Amino acid sequence: MSFESLRLLAEQNPALCLKALKKIEISAAKNGDVKTLEELNQLRNYTFSKLHTKLPIKLARPEVLFLFVIFSFLVAVFAGVYTKGEIRLFALLFCVGLNVLFAHPFGHALVAELTGIRISGFYLAGKAKIEPTLLYEVVSYHKAQPEKRFWFHLAGVLSTLLCLALLALCVFVTNYALYERIFVVLLFIFASFSEVFNSTKKGDIARANAQLRCH
Repeated sequence: MSFESLRLLAEQNPALCLKALKKIEISAAKNGDVKTLEELNQLRNYTFSKLHTKLPIKLARPEVLFLFVIFSFLVAVFAGVYTKGEIRLFALLFCVGLNVLFAHPFGHALVAELTGIRISGFYLAGKAKIEPTLLYEVVSYHKAQPEKRFWFHLAGVLSTLLCLALLALCVFVTNYALYERIFVVLLFIFASFSEVFNSTKKGDIARANAQLRCH
């Protein structure tokens, strides 16, 4: 299928176009066809934006995403020390939301920065269109060694679990009520199970394992 046909498909059925582009990406990467990968990357970003809300690429910097995560810790500590009742519970829920949303892309962005994998798009994705999602730039991604691509994919899962664990620590060392502490612990257990179970099937862990097989 030509790229002209794929552009038409992107207008009519973006989800199907993305699946077709993934197959072309795998084939072009195996053949070392950089020109095809470059053209594919542009169409991939455009097609993804048909399904999701595009954000400024500058927000995908690891230091920017890290600030959101740190802010969630600071609010959690402040709320635990200086608030109580419904205000404290609302603040806790706000912190959990920030942590869950931004810890995952922070892990990907940090490893991308360290391994030379460029980020070419930043979007609000997911069913609710609220999940910050990074798109890697395909040429730099496939130029990277398999072990670097392995850590790039795995970093999102590890960052999510680590940041939730640190958030739970913030809750336990301040004045949160017992039920709020139990809530955070249960959330950590649920997030751990969800990340590992879902990612092993078709998410980041599955993609990381695929890079190990390449290696």
